Amino acid sequence: MSDEDLEGRVRTLERVNRVLERKLERALDNLERLEDQKEANSRFLHSVIAQMQAKEEELLRKNEALVEATSAKSIFLANMSHELRTPLNAVIGYTELLLDEPEVEAMAGDDLDAILRASRGLLRLIDDILDLTKIESGRLELERRPFCFGMLVRDLSDTIEPLARSKGLTLVIDGHDLPSPLVGDEVRLRQILTNLLSNAVKFTAHGSVTLKYRLVGQTLHVAVSDSGIGMTQRELSRVFDPFVQADTSTTRRFGGTGLGLSIARRLMDLMGGEIVATSVPSRGTVFELHIPAELSEEASCDSVLALRRALG
Repeated sequence: MSDEDLEGRVRTLERVNRVLERKLERALDNLERLEDQKEANSRFLHSVIAQMQAKEEELLRKNEALVEATSAKSIFLANMSHELRTPLNAVIGYTELLLDEPEVEAMAGDDLDAILRASRGLLRLIDDILDLTKIESGRLELERRPFCFGMLVRDLSDTIEPLARSKGLTLVIDGHDLPSPLVGDEVRLRQILTNLLSNAVKFTAHGSVTLKYRLVGQTLHVAVSDSGIGMTQRELSRVFDPFVQADTSTTRRFGGTGLGLSIARRLMDLMGGEIVATSVPSRGTVFELHIPAELSEEASCDSVLALRRALG
């Protein structure tokens, strides 16, 4: 190899070396920038985490305060409800005694009837508030006893049919007796169905109110339908909210507090069931209940009826 060839190769290697040095310098610069960016990102991430932790601690404090306030409210309402029930029951009792006196009834019967209706309405409101506070505080426990659903339906019919007839409505019962008694909380199921049927009668001016029930597998399907005023989709979306009725004009026209359906939904949740509402304005409303049905293997409707009579 000549000296010229050797010098050419050296120059070539020097150029390659300079190129590689420049690339290395750029790579080092990029690496330094990446390290700086990494540190900035790390600082930002730590800042975000610290903010989130502070927010979480603040939310926990607010949640604890809310739980305490809710508990205090529930205890206060429960105590107030009990305090109000005692004098109200006295008012109702004495009013009923006065109405039993022919002379007093003749002189002030209408006024006493008004007092009795108002007192009973207020007592129902207090009972609803008490139920709601018990549910919200987790203190409401459901009973598990055998009961005959057919007997419950007949009791409901005896209660609701006169109300429907007084408005010129027809009460339709569509269903067959179950093969065995159910195991559950009859009182709470009666409360739900009484509320639904009473509302159906209240919001229906003409036509009919229907109670339909079927046992399918291990689920009891119950539907309460009416041909009443119905609801819009917006009204329907809020129908289970507490203290809500379709609108203020409905409250003024029909009265009520809007607690019944909220309680009904919460009771159905406790039962492991479901309540669903569908409605068409001016054509009526349907409330469907889907209730887990546990049939009693030991009791019969006859034994349940005998126990009921024995207990009075």
